[in-house]
Amino acid sequence: MPDKYLDNLSNLIAAVMCMENAGDEKKLRVAIDRIVMYIKHEDPSDIRDYFIWLKNMFRVELKEIRLDSIHDLMEVKPMLAELVEKIEKENFKKGEKKGEKKGEKKGEKIGERKGKTETAEALLKEGIPIAVISKCTGLSETEITAIK
Repeated sequence: MPDKYLDNLSNLIAAVMCMENAGDEKKLRVAIDRIVMYIKHEDPSDIRDYFIWLKNMFRVELKEIRLDSIHDLMEVKPMLAELVEKIEKENFKKGEKKGEKKGEKKGEKIGERKGKTETAEALLKEGIPIAVISKCTGLSETEITAIK
């Protein structure tokens, strides 16, 4: 939804749409001022509900954020900033774990390949036929010939 339309709405719905439109953490940080502007006339209980929605949408733990402490708009901006920071940290951790898993898989493949090559090399030294080595290691005859 275009920002102009959201600016005209200037309510919790606009704040929700602005959050969804942000897409990534950097845009979310920029959107904080706009979100605060949208919800400035909302009841504190509705703002608390908005934070609950944010928590559920981004699946971020809000232990330090006391939703019952929202009494006026001055408390909202730092809370939104803290929420965005938590989202960034969570996403970084997820990316880090994903990278580690990918690296582990790549390392396993390299190690498996090295083991097969070392086995083929040892079998070649023992005079075992290339066709037998290929069958036992899963390496192609061309790959085994290249080891010689």
